Amino acid sequence: MIMLSGAFGLYGAWLNFMAHPDSHRDAFLAAAVNVLGLVAGFFVLRGRNWARWLAVAWMAFHVAISFGHPPQELIVHSTLLVLFAYGLFRADARSWFGPTQGGF
Repeated sequence: MIMLSGAFGLYGAWLNFMAHPDSHRDAFLAAAVNVLGLVAGFFVLRGRNWARWLAVAWMAFHVAISFGHPPQELIVHSTLLVLFAYGLFRADARSWFGPTQGGF
């Protein structure tokens, strides 16, 4: 789910950049945030502990930027943050994110 959201967001950032080529900074920031979502999702699937923290931080960032948007966005992002945190940090998920043999 994280990877899908990151991929769609990256595509949206590209479309926005193509429609408004003068907004390089905004497009770059949107793309960077979505690349972080892709990275987090990929490495969560590989069982990397740091990736679950990145995924939760990525979702928390979305909650933070939702404060300036309609209340529905804040509710959806907050709910997703709670679900992500629960899913990634519940007791039976710990075995998936156990110690690794180094590297990425």
